[in-house]
Amino acid sequence: MTTQNNLATTSDVHLCVDASSRQFRILDCKNLQTDIEFFEKIHTEYNKTRGWYRLWFSTWTYDFCEFYLFQKHGINASARLRVGFPDAADLSYDFTPRPPEHLPPDGPISHDEFNFHYYYDSCPSYVSWKRCFAASYLTTTGLSTVSRTALDAVPKRTSELKKEDGRREHFYGLYAKEARSAFRVVIYICLCNFPGAVFFFLWLYQWGHGSDLQGAAVLVNLSLSLTIGFLGWMYWAR
Repeated sequence: MTTQNNLATTSDVHLCVDASSRQFRILDCKNLQTDIEFFEKIHTEYNKTRGWYRLWFSTWTYDFCEFYLFQKHGINASARLRVGFPDAADLSYDFTPRPPEHLPPDGPISHDEFNFHYYYDSCPSYVSWKRCFAASYLTTTGLSTVSRTALDAVPKRTSELKKEDGRREHFYGLYAKEARSAFRVVIYICLCNFPGAVFFFLWLYQWGHGSDLQGAAVLVNLSLSLTIGFLGWMYWAR
C-alpha cells in the first residue's frame, strides 16, 4: 500500500448503472483485500441497482465495465463524457502501477475479465444448468483467493465526491455496459407467436377447417407483424 493510500480518507470506486435512470453506486474498497471481493461487490451493487425485474426480464444483460470519465453538473446529476483514466500524476486517485500497463479500452482490467468474474459461479445451485459441466469446468478454471492485481489497478478516489453541492466536477469511475441477449430475444419471440401457432394447428386439424388456411393464419400473421415491430423498436432503442 502506498503512503497516499494510507492517508486517504476514502477508497471509493464510482459505478454507473443504467436502470430506470442513470444511477451511481459507491463501491467502498477500503477494507477489500482481494480481487474476488472487489468483483463480488460489483456484482452485488449492479444487481441491486438494476432490480430484479430488469435482471430477469430485460433483453439487456451485463457484459463488462468500461473505465469512464464523468462530469458532475448538478445536484445528484452526472453525465458520461468519454472512456478515460486518471493521469499518473493525479494523486486524487489511488492505483498501481503508475502509469498503468494498458489504458482503456484495453485495460487495466480487460472486458473479458469483468465478464468472467461476474458470471463465474464457484458453487452452482442444484437447479442451475451449470451443474451439468461443473465437474470439468470448475476443476480447470478457478479464481485466485490472494490476488489483488485488479483491485490495485482500478482508480479509487481518495476524497469524498459530494454530489449534493451541485458544483461542476470531473471524476472517474466504471460504467456498466450491457449486451443484447439473443437467447432472451428468442424466448420473447416464441412466447409472442406461440398462441397464434397453437390456433393455426387447432383450426386446421382439431376444429375441422382443413381447407381454410387463410383463416388459420390470421393470428399468426398478426403476431408476426407485432413481433417485427417489437424487434424494430427494440434494436432502435439503444
